[in-house]
Amino acid sequence: DSGCRVPEVLGGGHDPRDPEGHLAHEFNMLDVNKDGVLSEGELHKGLCGRDWGQDELQGLFQELDANKDGVISLDEYLTGMSRRRAGTWWDKLESTQAWKAS
Repeated sequence: DSGCRVPEVLGGGHDPRDPEGHLAHEFNMLDVNKDGVLSEGELHKGLCGRDWGQDELQGLFQELDANKDGVISLDEYLTGMSRRRAGTWWDKLESTQAWKAS
Protein backbone atom coordinates (compact mmCIF):
# COMPACT_ATOMS: atom_id res chain seq x y z
CA ASP A 1 0.00 0.00 0.00
CA SER A 2 1.80 3.13 -1.20
CA GLY A 3 -0.30 5.27 1.16
CA CYS A 4 1.83 3.93 4.02
CA ARG A 5 5.20 5.01 2.64
CA VAL A 6 5.76 8.10 4.78
CA PRO A 7 5.17 7.10 8.43
CA GLU A 8 8.83 7.45 9.40
CA VAL A 9 8.69 11.07 8.25
CA LEU A 10 5.24 11.73 9.69
CA GLY A 11 6.53 10.82 13.14
CA GLY A 12 8.60 14.00 13.06
CA GLY A 13 12.27 14.48 13.69
CA HIS A 14 13.40 11.77 11.27
CA ASP A 15 14.08 13.99 8.27
CA PRO A 16 15.90 17.28 8.83
CA ARG A 17 14.05 18.79 5.88
CA ASP A 18 10.75 18.25 7.70
CA PRO A 19 11.36 17.89 11.45
CA GLU A 20 7.69 18.19 12.43
CA GLY A 21 6.35 16.09 9.55
CA HIS A 22 4.13 18.86 8.14
CA LEU A 23 5.50 18.63 4.62
CA ALA A 24 5.17 14.85 4.50
CA HIS A 25 1.61 15.14 5.78
CA GLU A 26 0.81 17.74 3.10
CA PHE A 27 2.36 15.49 0.44
CA ASN A 28 0.28 12.55 1.59
CA MET A 29 -2.90 14.65 1.52
CA LEU A 30 -2.13 15.94 -1.98
CA ASP A 31 -1.36 12.42 -3.26
CA VAL A 32 -5.03 11.63 -3.89
CA ASN A 33 -4.47 8.32 -5.70
CA LYS A 34 -1.81 7.22 -3.17
CA ASP A 35 0.72 6.20 -5.82
CA GLY A 36 3.60 7.82 -3.93
CA VAL A 37 4.07 10.73 -6.35
CA LEU A 38 2.25 13.97 -7.10
CA SER A 39 1.02 14.65 -10.59
CA GLU A 40 0.64 18.22 -11.76
CA GLY A 41 -3.13 17.73 -11.51
CA GLU A 42 -2.94 16.57 -7.89
CA LEU A 43 -0.81 19.54 -6.90
CA HIS A 44 -3.09 21.97 -8.72
CA LYS A 45 -6.28 20.45 -7.35
CA GLY A 46 -4.91 20.38 -3.82
CA LEU A 47 -3.65 23.95 -3.74
CA CYS A 48 -5.69 25.96 -6.28
CA GLY A 49 -8.59 26.44 -3.87
CA ARG A 50 -6.22 27.90 -1.31
CA ASP A 51 -5.48 31.23 -2.97
CA TRP A 52 -2.77 29.93 -5.29
CA GLY A 53 -2.80 31.29 -8.83
CA GLN A 54 -2.41 29.08 -11.89
CA ASP A 55 0.97 30.62 -12.75
CA GLU A 56 2.23 30.15 -9.18
CA LEU A 57 1.16 26.50 -9.19
CA GLN A 58 2.79 25.86 -12.55
CA GLY A 59 6.02 27.45 -11.36
CA LEU A 60 5.93 25.50 -8.11
CA PHE A 61 5.39 22.20 -9.94
CA GLN A 62 8.26 22.88 -12.35
CA GLU A 63 10.55 23.80 -9.49
CA LEU A 64 9.65 20.79 -7.34
CA ASP A 65 9.93 18.30 -10.22
CA ALA A 66 13.72 18.37 -9.97
CA ASN A 67 14.38 15.42 -12.28
CA LYS A 68 11.76 16.59 -14.80
CA ASP A 69 9.97 13.23 -15.01
CA GLY A 70 6.52 14.82 -14.83
CA VAL A 71 5.76 13.87 -11.22
CA ILE A 72 6.95 14.99 -7.79
CA SER A 73 8.33 12.34 -5.44
CA LEU A 74 8.23 12.74 -1.67
CA ASP A 75 11.98 13.36 -1.74
CA GLU A 76 11.61 16.12 -4.35
CA TYR A 77 8.72 17.63 -2.39
CA LEU A 78 10.65 17.64 0.90
CA THR A 79 13.78 19.07 -0.69
CA GLY A 80 12.00 21.75 -2.70
CA MET A 81 9.53 22.86 -0.04
CA SER A 82 12.13 22.87 2.74
CA ARG A 83 14.14 25.35 0.64
CA ARG A 84 11.05 27.54 0.54
CA ARG A 85 10.36 27.64 4.29
CA ALA A 86 11.80 31.11 4.67
CA GLY A 87 10.43 32.33 1.35
CA THR A 88 7.10 33.22 -0.16
CA TRP A 89 6.10 29.65 -1.16
CA TRP A 90 6.36 28.41 2.42
CA ASP A 91 4.68 31.53 3.80
CA LYS A 92 1.79 30.97 1.42
CA LEU A 93 1.53 27.26 2.26
CA GLU A 94 1.59 27.99 5.97
CA SER A 95 -0.90 30.85 5.67
CA THR A 96 -3.42 28.60 3.95
CA GLN A 97 -2.81 25.83 6.51
CA ALA A 98 -2.79 23.45 3.54
CA TRP A 99 -0.85 20.83 5.49
CA LYS A 100 -3.52 20.51 8.17
CA ALA A 101 -6.13 17.79 7.85
CA SER A 102 -9.26 19.08 6.15
